[in-house]
Amino acid sequence: MKKIADVGKPAATIHRLRETQPQPYKYELTRRFTDYWFSLPRLGLVPQKSSIEPRKMLNMLPGAIMLEKNPGADGFRIRLLGTRNSERWGFEATGADYLNFTPPQHSADILNDFSKLNSFPCGLVICSDELYTSGRIVRTEMVLFPFRTNEADQSILFGVIAAEPDHDIMSERDILATLNYWINSVNFINIGAGIPD
Repeated sequence: MKKIADVGKPAATIHRLRETQPQPYKYELTRRFTDYWFSLPRLGLVPQKSSIEPRKMLNMLPGAIMLEKNPGADGFRIRLLGTRNSERWGFEATGADYLNFTPPQHSADILNDFSKLNSFPCGLVICSDELYTSGRIVRTEMVLFPFRTNEADQSILFGVIAAEPDHDIMSERDILATLNYWINSVNFINIGAGIPD
């Protein structure tokens, strides 16, 4: 009888790899989402989008963001935006291109970084500042990971955005002017294939 390979070994290897890496997270929400992503079942390095179980991440959903890139599309469409993000931004951005909210000097770099998540594959943590119409600046941390779908050319990135607790509440009539107004750090997360240069 042919012996079936132990499917637990890759998970244990990735767990050991994660323990040896520096932790790039500033906020508990981004760390919890990263732990959730690594806990998802998968064949290979990247889980299927269908493996997401909202009931197991209820306390993270208000900070959730899902981005989608389809063949021929220039940017990443916001497919899902959690209520905490919508409330902080001051509007509902589902369906909009994420890059429409970033300053031109950062758009090409962000598009390039997002594209690496599927082509490499890896995770991404961006610590940046959001600028609001009142001049208020909110420090945020976004973590994104790739997910596979049944569409070969479709790219899905899913994660959360955490904001400084004392700046997370939206001021009255103050709306988001620019995402990634100032980028403080960009870190890739090794999921077993290394990280881009």
